[in-house]
Amino acid sequence: YRVETLEASRGIIFSSDDQVMAISVPYYDVFCDYQAVDSTVLANNIDSLCIQMSQLLPKRTPSQWKAFFAEGIAKKNRHYKIALNISQADLRKMQQFVIFNRGIYQGGLITQKKIKREHPYKDLAGLMLGMANEEKGYYFGLEGAYNDYLKGQNGRRLVRRIHHGGWIPVNSDDDVDAQNGDDVITTFDIKLQDIVENALRNTLTENKAEQGCAILMDVETGYVKALANLRLNHETNVYEDSYNVALAERYEPGSVFKIASMVVLLSQKDVNLDDKVNIGTGPIKFSNLSMKDDHSFAQGG
Repeated sequence: YRVETLEASRGIIFSSDDQVMAISVPYYDVFCDYQAVDSTVLANNIDSLCIQMSQLLPKRTPSQWKAFFAEGIAKKNRHYKIALNISQADLRKMQQFVIFNRGIYQGGLITQKKIKREHPYKDLAGLMLGMANEEKGYYFGLEGAYNDYLKGQNGRRLVRRIHHGGWIPVNSDDDVDAQNGDDVITTFDIKLQDIVENALRNTLTENKAEQGCAILMDVETGYVKALANLRLNHETNVYEDSYNVALAERYEPGSVFKIASMVVLLSQKDVNLDDKVNIGTGPIKFSNLSMKDDHSFAQGG
């Protein structure tokens, strides 16, 4: 006997317009315990089961499925592999098939659940979404930042070792169901994210730049609507999602911030385009650091 961990399903990450950005999808490996099934029930229903299996998994014809099952029956296998990576929808159909619909202890159907994290929009905002890996102990992006909410709480169940090395569940009062994680709704907009990534890629390509980043924010709320980081892969000569320079590095804002500064300045009622401002020779103190203009000029310029 041993206690088996039941993995909790991580919560869903949504965009601001309710689009699924990251979701945990369950897949199942399916086995059969032929010793759990009454021989009379098996003999009377095996043909019907083979027809149903061929409709669900057409890789085998009914006659091929019958030969496949016959091998496991002859060996009296208690953990005979039927199929791997079955979707939840297909599993539910299989659980309604003759014989299998009698449950694990009379129908012999054994399932092992696996959970895979999937991004419906593939690489779009991939770095921003990030990853949380408990085993390797690294976290980044939204998956890492909100891991405590997303991860849920694993459950447990008692299982017993059987012939051929398989394990089957055993009813136990100490079994605990897994509690799925909470969903996270972000401020990101999928359509805007796509536009920003493409615009950044086109600009980098046009200027033959090494890397670049872009952040799109709502000026009224400060919400980040899109965020992109691209770096040139010299082996493939393709710009790829890379290190999150936009958030993880501290750089002087540069000339791009002159636009924001000018907008704020001109919004003042007592300032106009003809005014002159004495900026001295340029250097300015900021957070214990001296910043100076790239171009030197005379005092009073």
